[in-house]
Amino acid sequence: MRRPICIFIILLTAFIAGCAGPLEVRYEPRPESSLKLSEPVSVFVAPFTDKRGAHPRDLGRITVPLADMNGSRLVISEDAASLATRAYVRELADAGYVIAPEKEGADFIAAGEVRALSYSVESRDEYSIELAFSIFESGTGKAVWSGVESEKGSKFAGVMGNSRATISAALTDGLSKAIRKALAKSNPLIHNTRASYAPAKEAATAAAPPEGTGRLVIQSSPVRARVYMGDVYYGMTPLSLDLGPGVYEITLKHKGYKNSGEKVSVRPRQFTEFEMEMLKE
Repeated sequence: MRRPICIFIILLTAFIAGCAGPLEVRYEPRPESSLKLSEPVSVFVAPFTDKRGAHPRDLGRITVPLADMNGSRLVISEDAASLATRAYVRELADAGYVIAPEKEGADFIAAGEVRALSYSVESRDEYSIELAFSIFESGTGKAVWSGVESEKGSKFAGVMGNSRATISAALTDGLSKAIRKALAKSNPLIHNTRASYAPAKEAATAAAPPEGTGRLVIQSSPVRARVYMGDVYYGMTPLSLDLGPGVYEITLKHKGYKNSGEKVSVRPRQFTEFEMEMLKE
């Protein structure tokens, strides 16, 4: 009978150690095909910084019993900043980005901050997430997009109660929702930068403009500026136009920025680039 008792003691010790140990968040988000890039681009993700002013691995209180966890604080197995970085990298990869191991050679550089990441297990589970994001063109250092996204939630544990698995799933869901809101805003701008349009630009320069025209490619910072010639609207930057030879007065308009204008000469069968850095109002 001594051997079964020894096995029972070993299993009991492992169970108690598991209950006392920190929570490992298994980040397994639901698929989201609508955020896929049409053209793959590479991005280097700098580690997030933790701006919460709290212990790096502490998320909140535990005031009700849990089946496989004890203690009065919810502590995770990695820093909150590392968890946010890992979640962001996973979402970017799922959206079609190529994750670059270094800054050199990457099309874009992404960085972020954890401004809030808390989860308390009480009569109701309550969580709060706030993440700040910034994306820059690697070659120029110009900002493509920056913003802050947040997600809050609360839920009852349910009939079966809470466990490590349910808490991990709830944290994954909250982080995924916040990050995907950011991607929904940044992806369209990624599509409209010089880095993501490089293949299209190369194709445009490889093919000569039609007979009797010249090709004008208009870039702006920020992107998606409205392009006018006189009172005629031609589209948003970046924009490629085949025009008859002559001098054209181009005006760029963008909300929050001063109108910018300049005259450009278009020559037959030639490729002309026009780039404007707009000033904030």
